[in-house]
Amino acid sequence: MEEIKNEHEFKESLQVDVFYPDHPPRTESETFVKSRKHLIDELNTPCFICGMTLEEAKKQNTDLELHHYYVEWAYSDAVDWNGEIRDKHKDFDWSKFTKAEDFVDSEYNTMVLCQEHHRHKDKGIHMIPFPLWIVQNLFIKTFVDTPDQIVINLDNTTSV
Repeated sequence: MEEIKNEHEFKESLQVDVFYPDHPPRTESETFVKSRKHLIDELNTPCFICGMTLEEAKKQNTDLELHHYYVEWAYSDAVDWNGEIRDKHKDFDWSKFTKAEDFVDSEYNTMVLCQEHHRHKDKGIHMIPFPLWIVQNLFIKTFVDTPDQIVINLDNTTSV
C-alpha cells in the first residue's frame, strides 16, 4: 500500500480483562426510551464526534445511538448511589433519583453518537482508547485517521 503523505500508521493491540457484576439481559428502560426520543427525535442532537444528524444517518441507512457516558448500564450494581457519585455529579438532579436507571439512562449520562463513533472497530468509543476517540471531532477534513478511508484505485494509486 502506498504511504499517505505526512502521516504514518500506528497499530496497537488492546486486550481488556475486567469483571462486570452479574446482571439480567439489557432492556430499554422507560427512562432510556424517553432520553433517546428527546435527544435524537425532538432536539435533533447530532453525533458528538462527526455532527451527523438523524436525517443524515437515515440517508446513509444507519442510525444515531445513545452511549452511556459516566456509568454504563452493566455497572449500575457496582456503583454506590448514595456515595461519592453524588459529589462527582452535582449537576444531576438527585431529588428525582429513586433507582439506578434514573441516572444511568438519563440525558445527563447519555451522549448521542452515530453507529460508527459508538461501535466501529477503529472509531467507536467502545473499541478504542479514549484519547484516540475524543480527538476525532477536531480532525481537519483531509486527515485520514483509519485505513478504511483509503481507496486503492485500479491503477495502484491511493486516494481518500
